[in-house]
Amino acid sequence: MTWTCSQPEVPRGASPGERDSVPARLAAPDRLLAAVVLSTSVILPLLFFPVVEDAFALPKVTLLRITFGLSVPLVCIALMTRPRRPSLPPLVSVLALAYLSLNALALAFSEDPRRSFLGEYLQYQGFTTILIYAGTFYLGARIFGSLGTAHLLFWAVGLGGLAVSAYGLAQMLDLDPLDWSFGSGPPARAFSSIGQSGALATYLVLVIPLAVALLAGTGRPGRLLLIAVITISSIVLTLTFSRGAYLGFLIAVPVALLPR
Repeated sequence: MTWTCSQPEVPRGASPGERDSVPARLAAPDRLLAAVVLSTSVILPLLFFPVVEDAFALPKVTLLRITFGLSVPLVCIALMTRPRRPSLPPLVSVLALAYLSLNALALAFSEDPRRSFLGEYLQYQGFTTILIYAGTFYLGARIFGSLGTAHLLFWAVGLGGLAVSAYGLAQMLDLDPLDWSFGSGPPARAFSSIGQSGALATYLVLVIPLAVALLAGTGRPGRLLLIAVITISSIVLTLTFSRGAYLGFLIAVPVALLPR
């Protein structure tokens, strides 16, 4: 899905620097919501607890539920102080609502409502998680609908991707300090802090195009950092041996290059 990034409202005669300081012009609740989403974008893919049996999925879904719980009152305050609609095309809104409605219908007719609501062990892709996805999608459209704020989100995803990729590369170089009980030597496929090779590959297929999109208009230090993100993430993507992700990558990178 794609949506247009509208330019933020700025005073006439504002300098380029004033036009770029988008977060400063957000209302206080929206700034807090932006901080929650940005920090979650970095922390979530890195979060795992090797000391518990469910080392990957449970910590991540727990963080999602906590951040969602924190976001709900902030969204209510934001709507009361400065109500505005997310910058989404009508078709995208209809598709998102249809997706949510179909999942609600599946829950209503489920033979195991509890499992449908909470999800399975090691998966947790139940209706509660779908609601969190929809809520986060709404937050993204509300807060990161302008070009300046979208760049902040892209940077957060890119920095998280760099750390995840670095750990995945360390795994494949047999430098992982943790014993994951798959035998001696490196794993057959990189899984990093995501916990599963296919899911890691899917995540990197998102990270790499966003980093490519940021290259234009970024200064030299930032460009070097983005090149590191693209290079290490591409190497680790190949080491996941995920054929579906390879195909997705062939589509995602040209899409990222289109605005340039």
